[in-house]
Amino acid sequence: MTNFIIKKIVKNTDKLKEQSVRTRCGTAASAIGIVCNVALFAVKMLVGVLCGSISAVADAVNNLFDGASCIINILAFKLAGKPADKEHPFGHGRYELISAMVIAFLILLIGFEFFKASFQRIFSDETTVFSWIGAVVLALSALAKLWMAVFFKKIGNMISSDSLCATSVDSLSDACVTAVTLVGFIVARFTTLPVDGFVGIAISLFILYSGIKVTRDVINQLLGEKPDKELVASVTEMLMQYDVVLGAHDLIIHSYGPGKYIASVHAEVPQSEDFVMVHDVIDCAEREIMEKLGVFLTVHIDPIDNESEKVQELREMTENAVKQIDIQATIHDFRIVSGPSHTNLIFDVVVPWDTKKSDDEIKNELEKRIKANGESYYVVATLERSYV
Repeated sequence: MTNFIIKKIVKNTDKLKEQSVRTRCGTAASAIGIVCNVALFAVKMLVGVLCGSISAVADAVNNLFDGASCIINILAFKLAGKPADKEHPFGHGRYELISAMVIAFLILLIGFEFFKASFQRIFSDETTVFSWIGAVVLALSALAKLWMAVFFKKIGNMISSDSLCATSVDSLSDACVTAVTLVGFIVARFTTLPVDGFVGIAISLFILYSGIKVTRDVINQLLGEKPDKELVASVTEMLMQYDVVLGAHDLIIHSYGPGKYIASVHAEVPQSEDFVMVHDVIDCAEREIMEKLGVFLTVHIDPIDNESEKVQELREMTENAVKQIDIQATIHDFRIVSGPSHTNLIFDVVVPWDTKKSDDEIKNELEKRIKANGESYYVVATLERSYV
């Protein structure tokens, strides 16, 4: 059923990166979410009122807010689909992040309110009236929410939508919440203890956890988290397929919404090549990467000496010294300046973010290791951290 609905919604699968296609898919998926959540709200609220179950009522209202979240998603897709303009030259794709943040806020608000209501229920005299019809309704509701979680996740991954993925997390949380509500509903049949209140507290804590998780994920993206590994690999591989490019480093990728990336990278090229030809090749690489990956890439050219045996020998020696300090460290832009009394080894070192050594410690250790190969070598190193 899921795949059938997705096929009906997601057409032109070869054009999912186009904003119009994304908007149509996201809007249709959110509309389905609205219908499902309103239906679940109605049946759960009926069960909760007739049986006097605070946890069922809480679960029902939670579904109503989920429907409101889907409305927010539709609005976000419409706004994100607006073309770039004078004030927003990079487009409006980040509206989806704002949508995900609003959804996270609603989740946290619901969790807090339900925690208060459930806590009060523990000390009240109200009791839950068990009903097999109510139990069946809750069980079917849990399955429906589980299906919705899978549905939103698939669509969200297909069109790279953060807001739909956040809705998927919310739906999965709701499925667990409804399952716990069902357990409490059944247990209440055999005891007069305020099980419903305790179950409500457990549900509210789960809702709060989900809200915090979604909030953290969105904040990470707003702050600027590292880009997707597959995108990084694709950009690097496409650039390296050109023979004139000997190496690539300092890749930086900024996201302005799904399928909208601004990036820069340094490419090492032979210094002996005709730079008019090199410039033409780099232009071709930038256009190809833009057309195939949707990444607006600017390539900075670093000319290096790849013919001198002495330079290659010293580079290999330096790489070995760097690897002895940290196996994950790399070097680039290696060049030498020879003089009558000493030789300067000039290069950049990229070390992992989690290295425990300070920059000064790394430089001092590196200088000692290289000088062990010859007192006439002077190290001129710049330490960096990778952005990808």
